[in-house]
Amino acid sequence: MPRLPYPTDVSDAEWTILEPLLPAAKRLGRPRADLRQVVNAIRYVTRSGAQWRMVPHDLVPWGTAWSYFRRWREDGTWQRLHDAVRADVHRAAGRDTQPSAAILDSQSVKTVERGGGERGFDGAKLIRGRKRHLLVDTLGLVHGLLVHSAGVQDRTVVGLSSSSAEDTCRGCDGSGPTAPIGAAWSAGYVAPGAGCCRSFPVHTAATASCCSSGAGS
Repeated sequence: MPRLPYPTDVSDAEWTILEPLLPAAKRLGRPRADLRQVVNAIRYVTRSGAQWRMVPHDLVPWGTAWSYFRRWREDGTWQRLHDAVRADVHRAAGRDTQPSAAILDSQSVKTVERGGGERGFDGAKLIRGRKRHLLVDTLGLVHGLLVHSAGVQDRTVVGLSSSSAEDTCRGCDGSGPTAPIGAAWSAGYVAPGAGCCRSFPVHTAATASCCSSGAGS
């Protein structure tokens, strides 16, 4: 008897898009798990905020879900999947896959006193916890996400320099592609003498929800 679907399960149409973007099976070793159920389990955790050990028994074992989640994060699968789907959305909207404008902002949020990564105090917001920076295009699609201590000021994270009427975004070491992009940001990001726009490490919707989670947390 087939199980009843959870609200977080991927649909047939979604799986048709996602399946070709996942790594191919290895010829040697144990047979791998049902990847659709693996994705369903990961989505259950990231969308509901549940602990990994609370993955429903009618999906895959929680350890299997966590293992794939971590493996795909380390080998770049989530990044490739995210970029491919985002590009498809741009094309469907009749837009270029490389945006010409973006919006950057930050938010400080309270976190628990124990566990997770570093915490700090945001003197402006009077919040002890972590700060997250989000870079989105005009369609609201994510292009960058960075999470760190709330005690780190915005202007130490990213600087913006103008070139003609546009801003140039590249790695602070000068490496990587340079893309002209018009950006809207709060005054807190502008630092005197700033000479670059730091490339944010992009986390997908899945990893963003669990960027500070650990196995079994």
